[in-house]
Amino acid sequence: MMADSATAAPSAAAPSTAAPAVAAPAAPVDPMNKVVCRRFTETGSLAKIKRVCLTKREWVAADEKGQKLAEDMVRDGNKGLSGQ
Repeated sequence: MMADSATAAPSAAAPSTAAPAVAAPAAPVDPMNKVVCRRFTETGSLAKIKRVCLTKREWVAADEKGQKLAEDMVRDGNKGLSGQ
């Protein structure tokens, strides 16, 4: 029984000759799909905070929509001042 454990010990301690497994390359990650959270203070409150999480792509679309809305409001407001 002593001989079995003596022969098993060196093989267990010997370094493995098998090639290490190489991980398959990961699929490229689109940075626009990363989720980004923003915190907004609720109007009229100093302590109430609302957290909104969207993908970066959705934030870009929301920012563009807000910018267009602001530009339309300014343009439409200027029409009334010019007398048209």
